Amino acid sequence: KEDIAELKQMVEGQPAMVDANTLFEVDHEVNFHGKLYEITKNKTLKDFQFLLLPIFNHVYEMGVLRPSLNPDSHVSHKGLVDKLEKGDPNSFRIAMRNHLDNHFRRLFEQE
Repeated sequence: KEDIAELKQMVEGQPAMVDANTLFEVDHEVNFHGKLYEITKNKTLKDFQFLLLPIFNHVYEMGVLRPSLNPDSHVSHKGLVDKLEKGDPNSFRIAMRNHLDNHFRRLFEQE
């Protein structure tokens, strides 16, 4: 319950999607996903985040990350917290796949 409360506090006031000019809030992403990894108590997941962080920073700084191609299918951090609190493991896995898929599509798919 304490972990869910902390995640809720992190997403409080966050829009479902960041605006087209911001695209990605690196610090918020690191904090939010870091907390999810911490909850799992899986050191490999936490280490994986630190492996990916330089890649995401590079992509962000190069300006190749486009706005969401389909914002209607995006699952926000608020949506993920909701699935953790009220859903089941499978619904959370599906929501997380949709959440992460949005980032990959913003890099690799053409408009």
